[in-house]
Amino acid sequence: MDMFDIFLKTVKELNKQGIEPIIYGSFGLNLAIRGIEKINDIDFILSDEDFDKIKLPENPLVSFTKVGEVKTIDIDKNNLDEKEMNGAVFFNLKPKQYLEFYEKLSKKEDRGEKMKKDLEKIELIKKFLNEKQ
Repeated sequence: MDMFDIFLKTVKELNKQGIEPIIYGSFGLNLAIRGIEKINDIDFILSDEDFDKIKLPENPLVSFTKVGEVKTIDIDKNNLDEKEMNGAVFFNLKPKQYLEFYEKLSKKEDRGEKMKKDLEKIELIKKFLNEKQ
């Protein structure tokens, strides 16, 4: 099963429990702008309430974070893009929100090797945004 199939399966499992998750990280960024060549995992944000009350699908390539634990960007579903793909409903950050997210991440001292990837993503997002103007 490839990453996209894992993503769809996970979102559909969450949808069955009444949850429309937020995708973020490299996978979400790739859905928003394309061009991310290497994606190692799929990251979701869930409301604190949903996180605590549901059965989370188990897959080592999928991680879940409570919205209250995300400190690098303000998460409000009203400001996100709602998407539907093959019957799976989810939210994704907008390209400008990804830019803010990765700019803040790149300033964190504990990012180590990930900082280089953060900077590459920032450049991809800027290029995407410039081409859209």
